[in-house]
Amino acid sequence: MENNALELKHITKSYHDGEEENTVLKDVSISIGYGEFAAIVGPSGSGKSTLLSIAGALLSPTAGEVKIGRTLLSDKNKKHWDKVRREQIGFVFQSHQLLPYLKVIDQLKLIDWLSSGKARKEQAEHAAKLLEDFGLESRLNYYPDKLSGGEKQRVAIARALMNHPDILLADEPTASLDKERGRQVVEMIRDETKKYKKAALMVTHDERILDLVDSVYRIENGEITRQR
Repeated sequence: MENNALELKHITKSYHDGEEENTVLKDVSISIGYGEFAAIVGPSGSGKSTLLSIAGALLSPTAGEVKIGRTLLSDKNKKHWDKVRREQIGFVFQSHQLLPYLKVIDQLKLIDWLSSGKARKEQAEHAAKLLEDFGLESRLNYYPDKLSGGEKQRVAIARALMNHPDILLADEPTASLDKERGRQVVEMIRDETKKYKKAALMVTHDERILDLVDSVYRIENGEITRQR
């Protein structure tokens, strides 16, 4: 196994605004190891979401190198980015983004179907085990509208782990939750990261939960520094 699940080397991202060039990220480098839970903090507009999009193969950097597990991304093989996102990355968004017409267990089984074109018994068992890990075994056949906000976010995290990703990317996962439920969700991300030896990178404004992560990076004006 590679030492790092995610490596971003000398990442720069610029946009043209008329005749002006706006540089959002300036020579940013970070690496996240397997079993490591890292957080990125910083003010609005500092480049956090842009960096997360680049780490998730959703956005190309203007310059720099992105490596996810053993896969080096480049513009030359962009046709493979969908496969990388599907098989090597798990996403947790600010809102849970569950499909309203699918039961909880089917939210997870859909990930396997999208990856392989069929439902496999071992992945169905994996889905049930993940939901049990998150205390949702009694909610398998519930639709999202019957779940609390915290339960929905827990389903979303379990779904993100379904494809055995190298890296879990979480964009403000506590934004729609109260303090107690938000902390519980981040604790679950931490625990599952350790249990399954995955890596996790979280963007957050909530500095009260930073004691739960292994490393903290701060972005300001497009530049990144490691705080611990």
